[in-house]
Amino acid sequence: ENPDKIIELQILKESHTSNGVVKSWIPHERLPDCSLRQLFLRFLDITTPPSPNLLQHFASIATDEADQTRLTLLATDPAAYEDWRHWRFPNLLEVLEEFPSVKPYAPLLITQLSILQPRFYSISSSPAVYNNQIHVTVAVVVYRTEDGDGPIHYGVCSNYLQELPIYNEIYVFVRSAPNFYLPKSIDIPVILVGPGTGIAPFRGFWQHRLSEQERTKQTGKMWLFFGCRQRELDLYKEEKAEMLDLK
Repeated sequence: ENPDKIIELQILKESHTSNGVVKSWIPHERLPDCSLRQLFLRFLDITTPPSPNLLQHFASIATDEADQTRLTLLATDPAAYEDWRHWRFPNLLEVLEEFPSVKPYAPLLITQLSILQPRFYSISSSPAVYNNQIHVTVAVVVYRTEDGDGPIHYGVCSNYLQELPIYNEIYVFVRSAPNFYLPKSIDIPVILVGPGTGIAPFRGFWQHRLSEQERTKQTGKMWLFFGCRQRELDLYKEEKAEMLDLK
């Protein structure tokens, strides 16, 4: 099957009429017409551990008795499921490898997978300084499960962004944070507390305050408290040093 061929996923709808039950195939309401490649890259979550409901379906189609027993336990015992999920945090492929007798019907499997959720990042730039740009500060997530002895897992969005060629288009939207903003009065002092990667939105704040200072020279003081485990992880070190030189 060509993974780039456009397909339409349909579901069977039953309508009760005066003439009895009428069955008809209709387009899936959640998933658009697209290729299989686009479906798994953009729309379906194949990295989050399957839900108990999906494991129950896998148990019903498993042909090996041991697989059936284990899957049924995971699907019905919340404690067993949470222990398994926390320890292995398996993606869909790893689950199918763990239970090899499970051979799901592809169209049905697609309808049972969760929709890929958006990843939210703080904007780490000010429009007063970068009028036609949006900067984000992204930590590339790579880790092993099972106390470091399990398979390598990759953060979905962070690794996607890292591997994306320059000038490629991406799908984004801007979400406002109405309760997180600088004081309206520019002469009010500001304390920024950003432990770890929490520094991202504050970069936009100090850039904005700098632009105000260049315009009015009447801005209040700004203090940044930033913490990280290693000195080499001091994000925006050079930019912060330049800010100090301009004070």
